[in-house]
Order: sequence, then C-alpha cells, then structure tokens
Amino acid sequence: MQFGVNVNTRWPVIFAGETAGRRMLDFAEAIEAAGAYEYIVAGDNFLSTPRYECLTTLAAVAARTRRAKIASACLISPLRHSAWLALAWATIDQLSGGRSVLNICVGGVRAGSTGVPFEVQYQAVGLPHTRRGEVLEDQIHFLRKAWTEDVVTHRSDFIHLAGVPLAPKPLQKPYPPIWVSNNPQRFGFNTPSIVRAMRRIARLADGWMTAAADAAEYRTGWDLVRKLADEERRDWRQILPSYQMTVAVGPDRAAARREANDFLNRYYITSFKSLEESYWVKDAFGTPEDVIARIKAQQEAGCRLVCLRFAAKDQFEQLDRFTRLVVPAFG
Repeated sequence: MQFGVNVNTRWPVIFAGETAGRRMLDFAEAIEAAGAYEYIVAGDNFLSTPRYECLTTLAAVAARTRRAKIASACLISPLRHSAWLALAWATIDQLSGGRSVLNICVGGVRAGSTGVPFEVQYQAVGLPHTRRGEVLEDQIHFLRKAWTEDVVTHRSDFIHLAGVPLAPKPLQKPYPPIWVSNNPQRFGFNTPSIVRAMRRIARLADGWMTAAADAAEYRTGWDLVRKLADEERRDWRQILPSYQMTVAVGPDRAAARREANDFLNRYYITSFKSLEESYWVKDAFGTPEDVIARIKAQQEAGCRLVCLRFAAKDQFEQLDRFTRLVVPAFG
C-alpha cells in the first residue's frame, strides 16, 4: 500500500490568518520529510467551498518539495480552458522536475451543503453542466496531443486550434499520468451515465480514484473498471486503483469522530449532528486500530494507494499520529 496526503486547500480558508497559506506549504514540507508518503495532493473547487486555487497551490508545493509526486485530487478540469490547462500543467511538471500526476473529475455537489449550487460553477464559465463528461474526455485527448506535438490541431465542440505551437511541454515523456476520479457508488453502478464514465476510465485513464465508498463498493467499482478494460482490449494493470480517505486519528474514538464531524461541517458548509448523518461516515475516524482496519479493508478490495485528507484543525498532529501509529502496520 502506498500513501499520499492532501495539503487541504480549504484549511487556510477555514482557519484563516496572516500565515495560513505559508503554514499549508510548511505542511507540504512536513509530509515529504516524514518519509512515508509517495504523493502530496491538493483538492479543487470553484465557488461552492472557497479555497486556495489548486494549480497555484501545486506550483508552490512543487517549489517547496523535492521527492514526492505532486497530484491534484481532483481537479474539476471542465471548468478550465483546455489550452490554458495544458500550459499550466506542463509548467507544474517542469517546476516539479517531472513529478506531477493530473487527476481530473467533473465535480459534484455534497448532500446537505448550503454552498453555491454545483450548476452555478458551470454557468460561470459558460458551459452546460450536462456536457461536463464530454468535455473531460475531449480534454484527455487534447492534453496528450498538446503535450506531444510541436504544432497542435484539434477541433471539437469545445476547443478549436489549427496549427498552433504549444510550449513548454511537460518534463515527463511522453506526458504526465492522467487519472480520472468519480464516485459511482452514489448513483448506482448500472446507471447508464455511470457505465459511460467508468468505460471512459477503462479506455483512457492511467489511474482511478474514488471517495466515500466502503470496501464492498470499492471492490464493485474496481471490478467494473477491470471488466470494461477487458472489453476495450486494454490491460487494466495500467490503471492505478486509488482512494481518497478522510481520516481523523486519536487515542479516543468518540473525540476523534466529534472533531472530524465539526471539521467537515465547516469544510462543506453543512450542519450534520454526527458523522453517521454525513456523506463521509464510511471513512476512518477513531483510534489507530480503527483506521488501520478501515485501510486494510480497502486494500483487500483492490486499492493500491490511499490519499489521506485529515479532518482536524491540527493537520501536523494528524500527520504525526498517522505516521507513527498507522503507517508501520503497512510496512
């Protein structure tokens, strides 16, 4: 099992202060210094849960670190113009020395949130949210073309370029890995739109990430990706199965769960009285033994990478506890 940690771009907004942004970058350095984490990741949103912008944050993280891979988890790519995204991500890959992984998604809404409605984000950029999956797929094709061809021609419903030189290129050759994230368990694995989305992953993605899924749901999703990859005559072993897990670890289970619920209510602008009411109840909140058992269940379901998002005000304390008390169980 590999681990990554989310620097949590919402954290310095929830707990604002003059040095909040720099503390977030100090946290990125601490993640790498711990020596137990392969990835440092940053989340994304536009209007519904205000936060530090993902690409800008990852560029800063790239400058502060030397070894860990730098990834989005996950970037709502249809909200970005494809040509600007190609340039921005190529820059991040260059700045990081070829350590980047672009993890993309179409975004969504969290149950109970009182933030800006999901559709408004797409209205703000002039794109029908009903076509977001088509945009994402077109972006994958465009990015790989933009990162490998000196002069780019691409015509689709979403971007027209005719013989345009695009530079710089990413340092990684032929290009950085592109993962796709989604949460099929929310809608039903046999829903036609979900099957299309999972087939897109099977055909095009270098990795798959989901969140808020128990072990049975994770296994069902990963089995579906593998089945669809076989149908597409693609080796599913080329696709990294990963999971973003929201975690709060402490000596007292009830206290850890209370703190996590308070943090997530502030994060998502919700008012759940307990984790049991929330979208995140399936994740790991409690003692080190609780967290270890939850991760091992996901590992047995096929997961090879867990990216941690700590649900607590003191992110450094959570990192220390997880590194000392949880990581050794997977050594």
